[in-house]
Amino acid sequence: MTLVGALLGIVIALVVRRRAANPRRTFVRICVVATAVSCVPSMAIAPNVGIALALIATHVLGAAIVVPAIASRLPAQPTTAHSP
Repeated sequence: MTLVGALLGIVIALVVRRRAANPRRTFVRICVVATAVSCVPSMAIAPNVGIALALIATHVLGAAIVVPAIASRLPAQPTTAHSP
């Protein structure tokens, strides 16, 4: 599932790069929200708190590795078009 999340992150990064004024910041904000939302099913289906925390930890660990790797390839500041 981490691979699916990483691939989805790449797609989001490509869209954000083209459309956002500040691509890196926008991408990171989207990923924080997506990671939080991805933890909800883990809390809902886990039979006990320990398993829920373990599942949530894997989501957060995966995001902690993948998000910076993708975000580092996005422009930190808005790019301006140079007119001839």
